[in-house]
Amino acid sequence: MRVARIGCFCCLLLLSSLNSNSQQTSPVIQRDPQAMSLLAQALNAAGGSSAVTSVQDFSATGNITYFWASEPVSGPATVRGSGMSNLRLDAELPDGSRSWLTTDIQGAVKDADGTIKNIQYANAVNLGSLIFPYIRIAVALSDPSYSISMGGSTVVNGRSALLIRVQQTFQIAADPTGDQAKWNTKAFAIDPQSFAVLETIDTMWSEDGRMLPISHEVLFSNLVTTNGLKVPFSVVEKLGGQQTWSLQLNAITFNTGIAASTFQF
Repeated sequence: MRVARIGCFCCLLLLSSLNSNSQQTSPVIQRDPQAMSLLAQALNAAGGSSAVTSVQDFSATGNITYFWASEPVSGPATVRGSGMSNLRLDAELPDGSRSWLTTDIQGAVKDADGTIKNIQYANAVNLGSLIFPYIRIAVALSDPSYSISMGGSTVVNGRSALLIRVQQTFQIAADPTGDQAKWNTKAFAIDPQSFAVLETIDTMWSEDGRMLPISHEVLFSNLVTTNGLKVPFSVVEKLGGQQTWSLQLNAITFNTGIAASTFQF
């Protein structure tokens, strides 16, 4: 009888351990129907899910203005991107060329004097598809590892918008601290009337070793239909509420076959 009790107790311990391990390896994923519907309508308003997912790469030209400490600095710019993560922006400024790029693992900035400074993954991860936010929306809707939830409301340039919070989740073994999920979190501000994406909001982190959070906003306006897709030809970035740069596009082309080496210095 005692042996049976011991065996039963061991089975209970084993089941408890399995349940604990299951909980540890299975993050909670929310897929709110209202939030997903709003994202789907944003894709439709942009030209449709099929049109968005057919975009393998893009190349755009325009003019960028950096708002640095002393005074605004402007020059012609080229932006190239592929997939959700790869993006490169090259600007010809009065003191020389300035470029920055991101991939799915890191980023880098190259100044006019040739100095290259790395961008840490925590910041680079949210810079891909910067001027074409619909790619990230399409991925989130099709990938069940993304949590999608309502995030309240906001006002963008005088227009009311609903916030949709999108977060990629990871198994505990791959993200024991939860940092990966924290870094891979972005909110989309969507106009509930036109379903245009007015803004994305995420967090940048100080690169001084302290990893202090800084609000990062990218605002979109002046939608221009190109090859059946509505592309924001005006893109503005803000860090901590301060405008850092403004990009005005004049042309964009899709699926020209951009080489992977483009996203390397």
